[in-house]
Amino acid sequence: MTGDRSETIETMRERYLHEYRYIHKKADRIAFFEEIGDMAAEAGASAWKRFADGMSASLREDMEGALAFFEEALALDPQNAYAWYGKGSVLREQKRYDEALAAYEKAISLDPEFAAPWYGKGTVAQSQKRYDEALAAYEKAVSLDPEFAYPWYGKGNILRAEGRYDEALAAFEKAITLDPQFAAPWNGKGNVLCDQKRYDEALAAYEKTIAIDPERGAPWYGKGNILRAEGRYDEALPAYEKAIALDPESAAPHYGLGALLWLQGRPRESAEAFRRAIELGLESPWKEAAESWIERAERMIKSKEGGKPKEEREQADRSSDEALVTDLFEAMKDDLPGIRKKKMEFEKQIAESVGRSRIVGEAGADDMLLVLRDWNSFSPILRRELRGQGGPGPDERLGGGYFLVWKGHGVVIDPGVDFVTQLYRKGLSIADVDTVIVTHCHLDHTRDVESLVDMNYRYNQAKGFKPHPANDDFRQLQFRLCDSAFMKYSEYLKTSGCCRSPEQLVRGGNTNRITDFIDVEAVPAQHMDINGRDQEAIGLVFMLKDDTGPVMRVGITSDSKWIESLPKSFKGCDVVVAHLGTIEVGEEKAATAGKAGEAPDAGKDVNGGGFLKTDLKNHLGTKGCFRLLQHVKPKVFVIGEFGEELVETRFKIIQVFHRLKPQETRFVLGGDSNLAIGLGKELSVCCSHPECARSWTRIPLDQVRPVIGGDFLFQYICSQHGIA
Repeated sequence: MTGDRSETIETMRERYLHEYRYIHKKADRIAFFEEIGDMAAEAGASAWKRFADGMSASLREDMEGALAFFEEALALDPQNAYAWYGKGSVLREQKRYDEALAAYEKAISLDPEFAAPWYGKGTVAQSQKRYDEALAAYEKAVSLDPEFAYPWYGKGNILRAEGRYDEALAAFEKAITLDPQFAAPWNGKGNVLCDQKRYDEALAAYEKTIAIDPERGAPWYGKGNILRAEGRYDEALPAYEKAIALDPESAAPHYGLGALLWLQGRPRESAEAFRRAIELGLESPWKEAAESWIERAERMIKSKEGGKPKEEREQADRSSDEALVTDLFEAMKDDLPGIRKKKMEFEKQIAESVGRSRIVGEAGADDMLLVLRDWNSFSPILRRELRGQGGPGPDERLGGGYFLVWKGHGVVIDPGVDFVTQLYRKGLSIADVDTVIVTHCHLDHTRDVESLVDMNYRYNQAKGFKPHPANDDFRQLQFRLCDSAFMKYSEYLKTSGCCRSPEQLVRGGNTNRITDFIDVEAVPAQHMDINGRDQEAIGLVFMLKDDTGPVMRVGITSDSKWIESLPKSFKGCDVVVAHLGTIEVGEEKAATAGKAGEAPDAGKDVNGGGFLKTDLKNHLGTKGCFRLLQHVKPKVFVIGEFGEELVETRFKIIQVFHRLKPQETRFVLGGDSNLAIGLGKELSVCCSHPECARSWTRIPLDQVRPVIGGDFLFQYICSQHGIA
């Protein structure tokens, strides 16, 4: 008897796994499990008998009875994976999702090759709109049982919800191929085709669904939607009524009927249909749209009963908030899942970007000067197509600024256009920024000031801290500002809560303490600021220290024309970053040579202008940079702030400067976003190869061999990657 029972159990198992999936009509399914129950009873397989009874009860929609049968089956055989799956499916129908998932997990643990509980997990996740988890569960079910049509159908629903219509259509087609008499994927196919406004094909898919399963209400609802969209109102009405007759507890057909009745000028009946949809559990945002429809209908009824003329009633309706809600919802309802998903992804990206862990001071990300700018002034500000630039050069013309890191403290210098982009491309984030310094008020030096303020606010917000009312937990940034920047930003910074005490950097004033290890001095520069004055811009000299005392000095000229005081200001600097601007070829004078109201003759040398004959009015130029190099004699001299017109010739300028450098200067380097100088008693350059970029691999100066890369930026590659 035991052998016969085992054979019967194996037969029942095989039939359940491979035969039952192709039975779709409810009556036939019930008959199948009654037959299984009879087989189990005859063989004395009590647990299987209770399992079959539970499945029959659930198909009859007796969920409590079904649950009781499954519990009895599990009491007799706790290792029965199929009873655990049946229990999970009942709990899912009862919306007891956590318990359902636990039952499915138990089924999986007992039979890892059983695909159905993975499908069940997918349906639970789908019900909770956890689409990534649902898709993963369906994929797992497919991998375990490639011939199982149900998870393909589930995949189609998820992909449709995410607006991935072509992929959804392919998934439904796969389910249909595996089981052509499975009605649900035909209906899913119709839904996708309807979303794509391929109405004739969608109607054909709905008709196929009806032919396979005449008792299914969903395809009639789909037909109603298409006929309503095509203005075929008289045909849409019986379609909605049929959907409701077949599935009276479904909210969606009542909503569609309400929308149709409104279009037919029947507001009272429309409101009744929308109310019924809400009573049946219409979900958000459909529920809110239905409520607005009801308000529109009630207003229309009231105004008609009040004797208002039709034209006046319609005008009042069109100008109402409810009209905006309902009409916009009808226009966008198919797009809302995709919009919601993109919004959630964007919010997640924002949260990740502002919530990154601090890197400065960890894993080699310390004691460095990072050049985070490539081009000067208008190149980053204007889009490439607006500049008419068609020659060689990178597609992106990024600006930025500088980032000084010393003893775990991050100092931003002149955060211009694209600074935040450049910072994050280096793997750094707002969490690494402690102090911000601005040397003058041109957009290519200040554009991202407000971005940093906003990101710092979001960084604090992600940690639960807000600046108002003032509290000590809110992380503030230090700001050190030149005169014009102080006038522009000080009140904004204080009221934003980002920096309650911004400080003014005075030219030639006292040394300003940033940390115990960083002091900064504002040195005179001469650069026409946006306020029309050229006496407010500053250069910077950083005095860097350790526990034993001074270590080195780093100077940044920022934008300045050549003035005689510059060599004295930067005397003793180990590293100097000088802003070149462009090369002196006569345009500087020519550009101002025309009379008032006349266009300048930029192609003509005037008043003695010519190659390296005149100094630039707002930048050092090649002559100013060269003078500074020869007077200051730093260990490393960096030339930055190149004009875009020098994209192909920058390397030649650097080579000439390096060849003519004073003996005390070890290297002349080109300053763009691939340059990071390792600071300390021994200077170095960080390898710019992608494999080294985030580890800040240091190259000793005597091994530095700069080249121009395919992106027209300087490359500094360590010996490990082929350049010694």
